[in-house]
Amino acid sequence: AAGHHATERYGVMALGAHLKERFGLDCEYIEVDNPV
Repeated sequence: AAGHHATERYGVMALGAHLKERFGLDCEYIEVDNPV
């Protein structure tokens, strides 16, 4: 089973791509390890 982080990050990346295409915004997904 995939955890919350593993499943949600693709949606965030897709949103960034959409914002770039729609509004010309530069979006960058940054992977940050959070041990919490």
